[in-house]
Amino acid sequence: QVDAYIGNQVVAEHLINLHLMQNVVSVGFFSSDPQFLAMGVPKDRPLLRDIMDRALAEMTEAERRAIMVEYLGTEEMIRSGIQLTQEERAWLKEHKKVRMGDDFLWPPFSFLDKDNKFSGVAAGYSEILAERIGIELEPMTGLSWKQVMEKIKGGEIDVMPAVARTKEREAFLNFTKPYISFPVVVATRKDGVFVDNLGDLTGLRVGVVEGYITQEILAHDHPNIVLVPYPNIGEGLKALDENQIAAFVDNLGSLTYEIDRLKFEEIKIAAPTKHRFELSFGVRKDWPQLARILDKALETIDEKERAAIKNTWMAIQVKFGLDLKTIALWVVPFAVGGLLIIIIVVAWNRRLGAEISHRKKAERELSNAFGVITESIDYAAHIQQSLLPPDAFLAEDTADHFIVWEPRDVVGGDIYWYRRCQGGFLIVLADCTGHGVPGAFMTIIATGALDRALRDRPDGDPAAILKIMNRSVKHSLSQDREEGASDDGLELGVCKIVPDSRKLIFAGARFSLFHSVGGDLAEMKGDKSAIGYRHVPVDQQYSNREMAITDGQRFYMVSDGLIDQIGGDRHRMFGKKRFKKLVISGWDLPFAEQKTHILGALAEYQGNESRRDDLSVVGFTMG
Repeated sequence: QVDAYIGNQVVAEHLINLHLMQNVVSVGFFSSDPQFLAMGVPKDRPLLRDIMDRALAEMTEAERRAIMVEYLGTEEMIRSGIQLTQEERAWLKEHKKVRMGDDFLWPPFSFLDKDNKFSGVAAGYSEILAERIGIELEPMTGLSWKQVMEKIKGGEIDVMPAVARTKEREAFLNFTKPYISFPVVVATRKDGVFVDNLGDLTGLRVGVVEGYITQEILAHDHPNIVLVPYPNIGEGLKALDENQIAAFVDNLGSLTYEIDRLKFEEIKIAAPTKHRFELSFGVRKDWPQLARILDKALETIDEKERAAIKNTWMAIQVKFGLDLKTIALWVVPFAVGGLLIIIIVVAWNRRLGAEISHRKKAERELSNAFGVITESIDYAAHIQQSLLPPDAFLAEDTADHFIVWEPRDVVGGDIYWYRRCQGGFLIVLADCTGHGVPGAFMTIIATGALDRALRDRPDGDPAAILKIMNRSVKHSLSQDREEGASDDGLELGVCKIVPDSRKLIFAGARFSLFHSVGGDLAEMKGDKSAIGYRHVPVDQQYSNREMAITDGQRFYMVSDGLIDQIGGDRHRMFGKKRFKKLVISGWDLPFAEQKTHILGALAEYQGNESRRDDLSVVGFTMG
């Protein structure tokens, strides 16, 4: 009867799910401005309004969050955009703890570290999913792969975090969409048989992990290969190293990880195959709701998060090809030709003498140029530092504070900013595209955009500041036109503090504000859109989040240079959870000592790893 409907997103989604409207779907936002709901009372009863206002003000953040979770899902669900049906939310409410099964002997995808903690690529995805849908995934350890399969068939295990889909497994598992894919490859000894493809293994003893999909593939497609099953990859590679088998077949990620970890220097990746490992979450057959929920949550994990998980656990360098013995067999017939080439090369030696002298001159000029460039970058560092607000300004308006600003290189792409505005003052932390010189150029553009935004909005409204900045940055970089060549921008958080009413207003562009709530550190997330990039609309709207400042409350903003820093025994990212625990463990200290506490903990965690990005943290309290 009509072509479209415009209304509240949450209400619309609820009614679509409630009435099973399969032919109706949400297609976009009519407006990104938030819709505020209030309670209405008759005009002649202002006292009732005041009483209700006071009652609402007395509600704690935890009480508000509990109501949201009851009817809309967890705060993380709402923030990440997971749209669950009423049936799915009800199902989650009844299943807060989910038993997860694996043999946990499959690094770097799924294994237990030295502290018996679930680790690997699957752990990275599991941690994000559990947080976003509000469940606890409980690893069931000490089982073989065969036992895991039997227990999930019997309902004693609920989900498997890293399993490949097969027709046989579809009988007792529901699968999510694959979240990572790797090729199946052949490993041999360096002095072993030449292998170009799986056909070269006909009649030979080839190792596989018992029950893994590689065993099924080879048994079905290559029945003439003699398969030798092993309990895990490590045992199979040991057998290969000791010449008990001619080759071992599994996925590239696991083989390279285990070869490196176990120091099998005589084993190489010999050849690729046409097969791939596509890993999914496998859910017991009578829990289709969980499979659907996990699929929806997986769709909210963006490319940056996926890359961070993969980079944390995988550093694969492999070259398929021939070993030295094989290469020698090919090279010998060409030895005579090589000698003739050498004779010709000798004839050119005299001419090369002149070129060498020219090259030395060029090297001297290059050395001089390097000195000039170094001096220029050092001077650029002084210019960039002059853009930063004096520490005394923040000391005047806050009860206590600290600032960490450490570029990865001499100059960097992070910047903090402070200005007074009507009714209070602004504190900003920004993380621009890149680091080094390109990042420094972006901070100059960002600072100019901030100053311009404050001139246009002297009241310092954070959401309006972000909107004006976005338009200004896109215009400065010609990213509001098709002919522009760049695609750069920044992520930042803007805090407006109103001291008279002890109120804080926050707006973030892919940036969060951490604040103390009782004995915990809560995260107030900003909007999902960054600033300036080509995919961000020119008229992008941003939203404010407002809170009353309580006595002694602490506030922190941090760039991803700290959160994404790799380190620790397991070479994982520092992460938000570790940052929260670190802040809580030292927040009774004066802020100057908190800064030392944070930097010391980060340095210890980083160890011998190189610094990945610029590092910035701002912490403050209003007393």
